[in-house]
Amino acid sequence: MIDIMCLRQAYERRLITEVKWINREANPADAMTKSKPCAALTKLIDTNQIDLQAIGWVERIGLEGEVGTRIG
Repeated sequence: MIDIMCLRQAYERRLITEVKWINREANPADAMTKSKPCAALTKLIDTNQIDLQAIGWVERIGLEGEVGTRIG
């Protein structure tokens, strides 16, 4: 399981430099958090290929040390 607090701290410390939002239909990780079938996971298992479609990103705003993001 992903440690959310650890990810948040790494983001705030600028150890993570790029965060993108993935289209729901193309996100195989949805199978771990949603109860409905996930075609992206099925495709990944069947073909050993993944087609991620980024639909947005996180842009840092504010002064150094401030926490703030804007989804673009």
